[in-house]
Amino acid sequence: MKLVIDRFEGEYAVVVDDDENTYNVDRKLFENNKEGDVVYLAYSMLNNDADNNEAQELVDRLFED
Repeated sequence: MKLVIDRFEGEYAVVVDDDENTYNVDRKLFENNKEGDVVYLAYSMLNNDADNNEAQELVDRLFED
């Protein structure tokens, strides 16, 4: 998933995806980035359903508002 860092607000980085959806993500994940940077989020599906569910839960938590 391609994301662009739109701005920083307090403890959040506001990122925008290709469909122009915005997400508030923990700023700590982008300590070495600046506004306008393009970042890519990638995760691979693992070998079993439990691992896949855990990976999906981590991604879901990343994009919680």
